[in-house]
Amino acid sequence: MQHEEFAENCVGMPETWDSIKLLFPKKSWMKGIYTIENEYLHDHTNCGYFTEIMPLKEFPDYIDYLPTGCIVRKIGVMGYLPKRYDTAENFLAISREEYEAFIENTVLIIIERFEKYQLMSKV
Repeated sequence: MQHEEFAENCVGMPETWDSIKLLFPKKSWMKGIYTIENEYLHDHTNCGYFTEIMPLKEFPDYIDYLPTGCIVRKIGVMGYLPKRYDTAENFLAISREEYEAFIENTVLIIIERFEKYQLMSKV
């Protein structure tokens, strides 16, 4: 709504991801997210993404509502190095601050769930 070119198209729309998806093609609104992820992975080459997740070949099927083996299959599909985009439109859909807040909130939810199901001890 702050971008002059698109503000008119946003009038009356709720500030939700559904609205973003209507306004922009996925490739456009994902540029900022891909760029942030690329920068992080470039700066943290020894992070768990590369050392633990990407080489993962087994994962216990303890979540009974998910299909057998789906976690490992999904990692195989989603495990890649995202592209970095150096364009002015990188952050039309989400700012760095919004993305970082989303990640932080998601990590807190995961920690809560892991503690609830005793998958890790309290930190």
